[in-house]
Amino acid sequence: MNRLIFIMLIFCGLNTNFIFAQEIENQILDSLYINALNNRFDFLLSSGIKFIELNEQTNRIKSNFSQSVYKFLSSDELFGYTYKNGKTLRLYRMTHDLISNDTIDINFSSLTLKVKKGIFIKNGLHFRYANYSIDCGGTNGYIPDFRFVYNKLTDSWQIVGGRYKISD
Repeated sequence: MNRLIFIMLIFCGLNTNFIFAQEIENQILDSLYINALNNRFDFLLSSGIKFIELNEQTNRIKSNFSQSVYKFLSSDELFGYTYKNGKTLRLYRMTHDLISNDTIDINFSSLTLKVKKGIFIKNGLHFRYANYSIDCGGTNGYIPDFRFVYNKLTDSWQIVGGRYKISD
């Protein structure tokens, strides 16, 4: 009896490691990020440039939006642009949460960047100062901006929910 329990525990341990060891391919993540940006109608219909902070995923997709309302800047480029154009800038950070192998949430975080140049002594000598403020997400609990679910019948990822999903 003890052997059977031991074998079942080993099998369950191997099985969960196999399931959670799988990662979503970069190509799939890139297409979901592009889809999320193309479905942010509040961004697309409002005036002005929407600044997106560069990270690993947004760096791969920025060439898809060269002629759009989106501008992808690194931290140094953000500092320079912000300092030159008013010393305060609103930008967005895109992240994803892997809920399961067939469910991924794409979220946008709103940040405010304030910059200064001068001589600053905090943890050493610095000549530039950047302060990032992250907006509050509210008190309604976790609601993703976009929830994508893989549909096996159509072999595609579909938006099924989230804060910015357009009603069917």
